Amino acid sequence: MPLREAFWRAILCNVLVCLAVWMAAAGRSVTDTSVAIVPPVTAFVRQLVVVIAGNLVGGSVLVALVYHLVHRRGQPA
Repeated sequence: MPLREAFWRAILCNVLVCLAVWMAAAGRSVTDTSVAIVPPVTAFVRQLVVVIAGNLVGGSVLVALVYHLVHRRGQPA
């Protein structure tokens, strides 16, 4: 994904999150709040599955595995 596209997607995701927070704050009851935040959260979560998968790979393989390999002092090779 080009940097420009990632930048604009990040802006739009932030707009969705802020919109959900504002609409939740504007609700006068639990029902108002719940109904108001469903559309922005749903639009945000559709992209979340791919992002979670990428974060799992990045965090577990690229960070944790390298950290483990670097700091395994005193163990036989």
